[in-house]
Amino acid sequence: MPAGTSWKANRIVSAVNPRAGDHLVEIGPGEGAMTAAFLKSGIPLDAVEIDRDLAAALQNELAPRLTLHLCDVLNFDFHALGKILHQYCIIATFRNSFCQYRNTTNRCL
Repeated sequence: MPAGTSWKANRIVSAVNPRAGDHLVEIGPGEGAMTAAFLKSGIPLDAVEIDRDLAAALQNELAPRLTLHLCDVLNFDFHALGKILHQYCIIATFRNSFCQYRNTTNRCL
């Protein structure tokens, strides 16, 4: 994971604009640059990562602030997150784009 948070990750956090009461769910945190930026906001964060090596590095670097789920997001039970689902924001990066889902509002940048 990069030592510093990238400017791109900071811009994405600004675009998502995490709010008090939100709960973030990151799909595919990878090396954790964006994860680290979101954790700085103080908003609770769950991350779903399929790669065991990346997950181990994230767990070592960001625990206990990060709740990490090692699995394929297609098999992830979002209901297991419990009551937080009433106000959540799912974030994911795909190649050079970024997608956000906040309850009923979708946005891709």
